[in-house]
Amino acid sequence: MMKKTGIVLVWWIALLGISCTTGSDRNRGNLSGAMEKSRDDYKEERVVPDEEEDPWFSEDREEKDPPPSDPQSPDEGNPGSVDSEGTDLTEDPADLFLLFRGGSSLYEGAHFENPLDLEVLLGTTRDSFLGYFLFGGLKTLTVRREDSLYDSIKPRPFMLQGGLELRYYPIKNWRYFLPYATGRMSGFILFWNYQNALIAGSDTIQSDSLGGLGLDLGVGIDLIQTDTFQAGIQLLPQSFLFGEETSQGFTNDIFDTYGNIRITAEAGMIF
Repeated sequence: MMKKTGIVLVWWIALLGISCTTGSDRNRGNLSGAMEKSRDDYKEERVVPDEEEDPWFSEDREEKDPPPSDPQSPDEGNPGSVDSEGTDLTEDPADLFLLFRGGSSLYEGAHFENPLDLEVLLGTTRDSFLGYFLFGGLKTLTVRREDSLYDSIKPRPFMLQGGLELRYYPIKNWRYFLPYATGRMSGFILFWNYQNALIAGSDTIQSDSLGGLGLDLGVGIDLIQTDTFQAGIQLLPQSFLFGEETSQGFTNDIFDTYGNIRITAEAGMIF
């Protein structure tokens, strides 16, 4: 169990780290200014500032050697003990499901509509009150025609998202029409192309990205869960909290939060 928990934590921390590192070592002003200069009807030069940011850390900081580890001999009486051949004696293998999920949104928040999203999930929901999944996916977006961004970025922005999904089942060992409550935490990155390229010093900026944190709570039903197959539906309100700086160095003063209510269907098999 400890090994599985460690894998989950490493995956989750890595995704959150990726989503929070879309910043740049350049300071190029506010994102709203870049969006304005990208519009077709902007008549002046599409030039943005290009200043170098001061690093937040000291380059001459000394790295300390980690303290030496104190290896301990395995104890057969403790969880996770191994025999002389290195075989785990205490942990039973869990049933793992590979699920594919697809759907769209019933309601979208500011700026975007969400016509389609796709996800792949790996996890277990077998004979337990709690199920967990690692997931990764693609969310396609379209800019609302009435939104101010419609003339600033090209029509097909998208998100990449990944994280941890937990499910709570009020009933164990129920194979059909099994309800559950779910909560998710994820990292994401929003990608877009500017309508017209921007000039920053010697760089030509045609695209940009912005990371953040996703927090979701919802409900679902496993319509069927056999020894080899699982299928269900899910209703999931989602919220996305955006970071402070884009990958091209623009300060984010446009994207605050984005939310939608998503309905999806999923199916997969045990392996």
